[in-house]
Amino acid sequence: GSHRDRVYHAMNQQGYGMVSLYHTLIPEVGDSAGVLSEVSRRIINFPVHQDIEPRELSSIVHAFEAAIHSGLEDEA
Repeated sequence: GSHRDRVYHAMNQQGYGMVSLYHTLIPEVGDSAGVLSEVSRRIINFPVHQDIEPRELSSIVHAFEAAIHSGLEDEA
């Protein structure tokens, strides 16, 4: 899977509620869009909103960093 998918699954296993949008492009775009298709495979949405506490943001950032580093170690 993609880096985004590994991060998505790692974060959601910890209960963060990440959202993976644009994982499937509309048929009119498909894979013919090149850069658009590549960018769509890299977008992930974080569960942040106006009511989130600063400590929660810190926790999300630490979990995100761990998920990224875990993915890099898996590739080595």
